Amino acid sequence: MNLLFDTNIILTLVRSKDYKGMMDYLNPENRLIYVSIVSEAEIKSIALRSNWSDKRRKKLDLFLDQVFIVDISHEYVICAGFILGSQTGHN
Repeated sequence: MNLLFDTNIILTLVRSKDYKGMMDYLNPENRLIYVSIVSEAEIKSIALRSNWSDKRRKKLDLFLDQVFIVDISHEYVICAGFILGSQTGHN
């Protein structure tokens, strides 16, 4: 199964002092990682508004270069939303 990372996961990764260790923990089987275009926009907005350092922005760019950015109509995003909604009772 592939992984879909939301904004909060990306933020945690980029803020982590041990990026590689955190990635190994979140993705131990080195599966494909998807990020919705909405999460990409959110994290870039957070970076801009928070005036991130060049080092942190480069870490974000490195992460985004390694993942697949998908439209919110992509089946992985729709399925993740359905699963999350059913777990929280908001389907």
